[in-house]
Amino acid sequence: MVTITKDELTAAVRKCSVAAKKNNHIKINVSNNKMELSADNGILGVATSAKATSDEVYTIVVNYDVFSSFIMRVSGDIIRFDYINGVLVLASNSIEAEFPTLREDFVNERHLSDVRNVTKVNLSTIKMCSHALEPNKNDYRKSSYYIQFSKNGYNITALDGNRVSFRNMMKDKTEFEAIVSGKELDDIVGMISSDKEVTVKYGNESFLEIETDRDVFTVSTYAGKYYNISSLLTPPKYMVSVDTANMIEQLDVIKLFDDLAIFTIEKGIMDITSKTQNGRCNTKVDYQSGINFSLRIGLNANYLTDALKSVREENIKIGFSDKYSPVIITNDNDEYEIIMPIHIGD
Repeated sequence: MVTITKDELTAAVRKCSVAAKKNNHIKINVSNNKMELSADNGILGVATSAKATSDEVYTIVVNYDVFSSFIMRVSGDIIRFDYINGVLVLASNSIEAEFPTLREDFVNERHLSDVRNVTKVNLSTIKMCSHALEPNKNDYRKSSYYIQFSKNGYNITALDGNRVSFRNMMKDKTEFEAIVSGKELDDIVGMISSDKEVTVKYGNESFLEIETDRDVFTVSTYAGKYYNISSLLTPPKYMVSVDTANMIEQLDVIKLFDDLAIFTIEKGIMDITSKTQNGRCNTKVDYQSGINFSLRIGLNANYLTDALKSVREENIKIGFSDKYSPVIITNDNDEYEIIMPIHIGD
C-alpha cells in the first residue's frame, strides 16, 4: 500500500496538467517512499516527485482527466493507493475508486542521452523578456525565446517584430543555441517561483532539460535560424537618462488617449503627446544628457512602458539615433529593450 497527503498529490497532479492534457495520460512511479508523476505531450514534458509512504514498487499509466478530477474532489487529508491485478485502487475516507492501467509507453518520457553542458539560469531573466512575445502561427520566432549558452553563462532574447527584449548573461563564446517555444517555457516559469535558479542541460537531442530540486522539465527546441539581434544593438548617437518611475507615471496617462506617443526631444525636455478624435494629452519629462540634440520620434507607449518596467532601474538610459532607427532602453547590467519607432511623417 502507498499513502500520500492530498496536498502533496494535488500539487504534483497540477504541475503535470499542461503536459498531460493533450494525450490525457499520466505515469505514476512508486518506489522508496517516493511517488513520481510524469506526463509528456511531445513539446513539454514534466516529471515531479512527491513524498509518500510506500512498501511497494511499480510503474503504471492511467487516464489523466478522471484521475486528476478524483484527486481534486475527494475529501480527506490522506489518499491510499493499491495496485491489484492491473487496476489502481484509490481510497480516501469512505470513497474508493478503481482505475484501469494502460501501457507504460503511452507516456513517452524523454531524457538526454549525452549531456554537453550544464548551466544555471535564473527564471527571472526569462520572465523579464516575456512581454516581447506574441502568438504567431506564421513565424515561430516571434512566439519563441532564443537562448544562447556558453561555458559560463547565457543570453535570452524575445521579440515580436516591433520590439526586442534581450538579457546578456554571457561573457564568453556561444557553445550552443536553441529556439524554444515561448508558451511552453512560460508554462514552466509559471509552475516554478519566477526568481528561482534552475539547472538547464542540453545535449545533441532537440530538447532542453530544466531541473529543480523536485522537478525535471523537458522542452522541445526548434531547428532554424533566429534574427540577427546584434545588428540592432549598434550604439545609439544620443544617450539620455530619465527617472524611470516618473516616466512610467506619465506614459500611463498618455496611453489612455492613444498607443502612439510622439516625442519631441530637445534642451533637456521630452515633450510627449498623444491625440485621437476623442482628445489630446501632453506631458513633459526631464532628461539628462551630455549631448545637445533635437529629435521628433513616434513610439508605442505600451511597449515603452513594458520596457521601462522590465529593465528595472531607478534612472534608466534611453538611446536615440534618428526617427527611423530603433530606440534602445538599457542599464548597467546588460539588460536591453529595443523598440521600433512608428512613422509619423515630418
